[in-house]
Amino acid sequence: MVERQNADKREAKVLIADDEPDVVHIMSMKLKSYGYQVIPAYDGFEALQKAKEETPDVIFLDIMMPRMDGWEVLYHLKECQTTRDIPVVVITARTGDADKLRGYSGGAIDYITKPFDLKSLGAIVEKILQPQERERQMLQRLELVRKLQLATIYDVTKAIISTLDLQEVLDIIVEKILLLFDLSLCGISLLDAEKRILRHSAAKSHVFVSETEGALFEYPLELLGPENVDRLMKRNEYVKIEDTSIFANEATEPLSRQKSIYIFPLVARDDFIGVLTLTKNTSMFLNSEEADLLKALCNEAAIAIENARLYESLRRDEEVHKELLHRVVTAQEQERRRLATELHDGIIQDLVSALYLQQYAIASLQDIPQGVFMAMEEVRRIIDSSINETRRIVGGLRPAMLDDLGLFKSLELYVKSLEPNLPFAIDLQMENSLPPLKPEAENAIYRIFQEGLSNMAKHSGCRLGLIGLRAEDGLLKLTIQDDGKGFLVKSPDRDLSKCYGLLGMQERVEFFGGEMTIDSEPGEGTQIFISIPLENIIKR
Repeated sequence: MVERQNADKREAKVLIADDEPDVVHIMSMKLKSYGYQVIPAYDGFEALQKAKEETPDVIFLDIMMPRMDGWEVLYHLKECQTTRDIPVVVITARTGDADKLRGYSGGAIDYITKPFDLKSLGAIVEKILQPQERERQMLQRLELVRKLQLATIYDVTKAIISTLDLQEVLDIIVEKILLLFDLSLCGISLLDAEKRILRHSAAKSHVFVSETEGALFEYPLELLGPENVDRLMKRNEYVKIEDTSIFANEATEPLSRQKSIYIFPLVARDDFIGVLTLTKNTSMFLNSEEADLLKALCNEAAIAIENARLYESLRRDEEVHKELLHRVVTAQEQERRRLATELHDGIIQDLVSALYLQQYAIASLQDIPQGVFMAMEEVRRIIDSSINETRRIVGGLRPAMLDDLGLFKSLELYVKSLEPNLPFAIDLQMENSLPPLKPEAENAIYRIFQEGLSNMAKHSGCRLGLIGLRAEDGLLKLTIQDDGKGFLVKSPDRDLSKCYGLLGMQERVEFFGGEMTIDSEPGEGTQIFISIPLENIIKR
């Protein structure tokens, strides 16, 4: 048996692709000492060629390489019939979740960050060469991709729904996607009222985009060509611009110098409203999982853009503004509740069932080999981790505490969860004998306190914050107070109509017939006083 294993190792070929000769040399020596054949490659192009010629059993792939980076190599490996089934292990100094998502979604079976223990190389290759272990790692890879995708969508969505200012929404979207996919440029163009011109609306770049380049992503829709326009507007499909010279005019000329350009449609309520443009000055290839992730992010972005636009239009008419804003907030809460319910009743229940089945399998088997037992324990750990992560996401989407514990206890627990990460103390003063409130009123009050504490943390620079809640004289009275730097409430330089956090709080209060006043002076801190008639919010 030992002789057969050594023979297998001598037959197994390992391709090491890294632009650092010392890294290749050290890894080669270590793997050769275990009996493996080693094929070195010092740039991406050479790695791809040798993979096709030698068909190695395992590939260790660095990302940052000349001529062709590791992402492009990985894409071509998985597109080629000859190399698509070769296990690829990414080895890189890039440690972010976005990079891990690109690696796993691109088809890598494992992702190792530098520096790593050279002693583990032999064990890594040996595990990959075992068909059962490889299958387990592939399942683990798919689970990690789903988990990273879900977390990415949650993080981006959480950021873009944190404001109703249209420009802030647009800037957040392009900045998040620029970093997520390591782009050269990322921009959003919104369609004009005549549906002819894509107007430059937001742009971010790793290189500064100056004010003179303000029309970088502004051009006639027909410039993209009838086929691409049809795919974007009618089929809701993304397009890759093969001929970037179409942008070779004065305003959009920087785009013509990009090597790769992808354009994704932004569609809200079945209406094409604009495009998200991704560019890179090197070759860029999107695999199906990356494309699906971008489509999901574009859907969330389009909804956020439409909500922000709706909010701006509501400001022109106070009554319409009040009613439609409530619809938007209600829709957001319903969508959060729907997503949280689907995650809880779907994915979490499936994961719990899988955990029970795994435990049943272990209990039913006799004399389990140690290797199988360890693999099953790893499966249990992965499932446990996935359950905890999904529950965290559910908790952010919908505070289930409100349903289970009520407003008082939920606020108390929420404040306690914030305190370790805040640079100031919070004094919580609440009556524990409040009358039962309508669920929508409890939710509104919870969100008001969330926004108030968020503003306090971002802007006040205080040492002490105070949160108060009590019933008095037929009113529910809320107090949000800090001893921070304060501001001039009626300053000509400050337009409170653009302070969307405060406006959101005020709209929630006014919907229930309440009033909100702000008292603040520079150096004197800020006090927000809210009173809502109890008869409007008591649960009947």
